[in-house]
Amino acid sequence: VFSSEVLLVSEERLLERAQEEQQSDLLRVISQALVITFDQAELIQTIARLFPRLGITGCWIFLSDQPGDLSQPVRLRLAYNRFGRVDLPPEGRLLPTRRLLPAGLLDLPSAFTGIVYSLFYGDTNFGFAVFEMDEPDQKTLEMLTSQINTALQGARVVEDLRRMEAEFRLQANTDPLTGIYNRRMLYALGEPAFLLARRHNLPLSVAMVDIDNFKQLNDQYGHAVGDQVLCKLTDYIKERIRGADIFGRFGGEEFLIILPETGAEGALAFVDRMRKSIQNHPIIIGGLTVRLTVSIGLACLQVDRDQFIDHLIDKADQALYQAKQAGKNQVAVYSPTAPAA
Repeated sequence: VFSSEVLLVSEERLLERAQEEQQSDLLRVISQALVITFDQAELIQTIARLFPRLGITGCWIFLSDQPGDLSQPVRLRLAYNRFGRVDLPPEGRLLPTRRLLPAGLLDLPSAFTGIVYSLFYGDTNFGFAVFEMDEPDQKTLEMLTSQINTALQGARVVEDLRRMEAEFRLQANTDPLTGIYNRRMLYALGEPAFLLARRHNLPLSVAMVDIDNFKQLNDQYGHAVGDQVLCKLTDYIKERIRGADIFGRFGGEEFLIILPETGAEGALAFVDRMRKSIQNHPIIIGGLTVRLTVSIGLACLQVDRDQFIDHLIDKADQALYQAKQAGKNQVAVYSPTAPAA
């Protein structure tokens, strides 16, 4: 009998040890998954997929939009219980902090014990996690919470870097005053459109638009008014171009419009209509009325002569000079026989 009891105890101990090793291996896998996750949405998916395998039958993660101030509402980013995951919008559900676990997110038949851990970036509290576990293991939950903290902090750093990269890219490609493409981006976007037109023998036109007498306007009203004139004219032109057109500030008071699939006749009709419209619609800045005219140089792709977008832009610039020389407030179409700038 004694031998049988010893054997039974040994088998139970072996089974417990195997279960402990299995739990330890699973915990190691989950820990590694959390450590290498630097995307908040992916982290939430990882927790929802793996935590139930540790016996964590419920998990609710709340993150603050204003870290350090948990008096403000928080966003429930993850909610699951023993019956499955609760559907939430991608941005989470905004809830008052005092509603630790709002009705409708539990759906449990009886009361349960929830364990709450705060989430921190350094000393800054940015949310909290609530766990349900049939056999609470404080050591395991504390370790997992620490790794969630680290993963969320890493995700936030990555998100900040991505946002900064997007802002830098935007700053590198756009004019800081008007918000439209700068010269660098005009060339970057114009070249593929130009090459496509050459390859398939499609029409393409380029218009250089310049505000007449802009220096006098600045001298008379000041550069602050001049800047507002540039911005308002930018908006006015943006409302009139097509979605496929490429529009940007070429420099100073000069704007460039690249018109894909637009031949000489259509381009001339469009830019001259726009010129007349600008002349007939004064710009209002506070109590000031500013009347503008523009001169426009137009160049149209000649497949046998134009090798690069630079050539076509240069031709539009020469045509603009012709329009200025002819008296301003008009459109000139590039002609190789006209006087060069």
